[in-house]
Amino acid sequence: MREIDQCRDDIVFFADEAGSWQVGVLWDRVLPAWFRSLSPTTEPYEWAETVVDALNDFASYQMDEILAAAREAGTAEQREALAEYEDDLRRRRR
Repeated sequence: MREIDQCRDDIVFFADEAGSWQVGVLWDRVLPAWFRSLSPTTEPYEWAETVVDALNDFASYQMDEILAAAREAGTAEQREALAEYEDDLRRRRR
């Protein structure tokens, strides 16, 4: 999805405007599942950065809901790392 928005490669769209927003992903379903799948194999701070980047890139309008799901998906250490990033994340939203 990020590749679509970065426009480094030509991707054919049959619409007036190109962007990942046209794909119609249900981020509130996809992101929590992705965060759960990453949790067992990802270090706490890397996992937390991934959560923050994904929320900023794809679901800032659903941040509170998906952030709650992310907390449930992570280990205790990952939740602690995410908490350190949340203050910065919330400042960027204002």
